[in-house]
Amino acid sequence: MPYIPEERRTQPPITAGDLCYHITRLCQEHLMRGGESFTTFGEIRNALASAWEVHFLPQLQDYEDRKRIENGNVEFQYEHTH
Repeated sequence: MPYIPEERRTQPPITAGDLCYHITRLCQEHLMRGGESFTTFGEIRNALASAWEVHFLPQLQDYEDRKRIENGNVEFQYEHTH
């Protein structure tokens, strides 16, 4: 949630709320520069999706791979009721 105290808004993000605030501000600034349009909203959406795909997703996959090796894979048992 981006609703953080004033004194934390000019500091580097520490909490998830801080990070959400800074990301929200960047999106708002881009929207103000580009104006409300399908293109501008799409640019913001694409930038957020790209940040997820390029930065976070590979790190998450590495973490999950390490945990799978450490703790074993999930065993799935499917029951077909046809």
